[in-house]
Amino acid sequence: MADNENTSCFTYKVEMIIQILAADEVTAKAQLDEKGGYVTSRKVTFMDSMQVYKGNKLTKKDKDKDIVVD
Repeated sequence: MADNENTSCFTYKVEMIIQILAADEVTAKAQLDEKGGYVTSRKVTFMDSMQVYKGNKLTKKDKDKDIVVD
């Protein structure tokens, strides 16, 4: 992909049920944070997409302005 080629950013909401085999909840939480677990259910919902631009260069004058997105 060229440096200034347009790309898009896609946003998804992901809900998962993960199972961990462990002796207790503290150990299970630590294992989940470090290694993950077994995904037993996963629901993906597309939320949004927006086009983003790579390689655009702002001038010094542009950088001093506040950018407001409505």
